[in-house]
Order: sequence, then C-alpha cells, then structure tokens
Amino acid sequence: MGRYLLRRLMHAAVVIWGAATLVFLILHLSPGDPAVNLVGEQATKEQFEMVRKSLGLDRPLHERYVTYLGDLLQGDFGTSWFIGQPTIDVLWERIPDTVELTLAAAIVGIPLAIGLGIISAVFRGRAADYVSNVVALFGISTPNFWLGVMLILLFAVELRWLPAIGRGPFFS
Repeated sequence: MGRYLLRRLMHAAVVIWGAATLVFLILHLSPGDPAVNLVGEQATKEQFEMVRKSLGLDRPLHERYVTYLGDLLQGDFGTSWFIGQPTIDVLWERIPDTVELTLAAAIVGIPLAIGLGIISAVFRGRAADYVSNVVALFGISTPNFWLGVMLILLFAVELRWLPAIGRGPFFS
C-alpha cells in the first residue's frame, strides 16, 4: 500500500510539473508583450523596459523558468500580467463561483447520468437503451466550450430563463 501511494504521489508530481511547464511555455512563448497590458501602448520605451525588468522578462527563458518553478514551490504564484493583481488573490476571489458552478453541474449531471444508466439497464437492447446511449455519447463527446455557448443561446437568448452573463438581475 505504501509503495502504491508513493508511486501515485510521484506520478502526481510529474503531472503537476508538466502542467506548470506547459503553462509557463504558453505564457512566455505566445506573441505579444505583457508589459503592453500593464503600461499601455502609449507608454515610453523607458516605461516598457522598467516593467519588463520588474517582471523579469529581460532575462533568458531558462532563468525565468527556474525562477518560476522556485516561486511555485514556495507558493508564490506571482502577479497577473493582465490585471496587475497577485494571482493568488484572483484565484481565491473566483473559488466561490467555481464551487457553485461545479455543484450546479453535479446536481444536474449526476441524476441525469444515473437515470440514463437505469434506462439503459432496464431496457437493454431496445430503443430506449440506444437512445440513452446516444444521449450519453453526445454528452461525453461534445466540446464544453461549444455546448456552453449553445446552452447560453438556448436558455438566455431564446427562452430568456437565465442571464447570459453575470450574476445581476436577469433582465433589465
């Protein structure tokens, strides 16, 4: 049991390291300059260089990577390049909405999945079984980003049951 747990922890560490490396590479190798987001396009060259130096963007990529990993290991997620606030504060601010969305998805998804499973088991080999399998396959294979937009169009735009964005009053 101890060896299994140790192996799983090692696998988790490799996955976390891989995800952190991927995030680093996407952020640092994508086109554009984060300094523009912070100081604006009208800033002077000196202001750009000052911001780039404060963010460490003037150093070689491998040095930034080592610093990034060291900061992550210490729990320092840095400052958001887009809004200029500490990243950990932005994450904590969004946790309640994430939990609420996760619970809402579970409240809808789990009974639906159990219901489809029961239908499939009770009516095995019949039309209801095939329909429930098609619904399940559609739910698993549909990209979330596309399904989300389609559900917003249905429930917010067409039916007007929910707001399209935000948490304020449904309709003004």
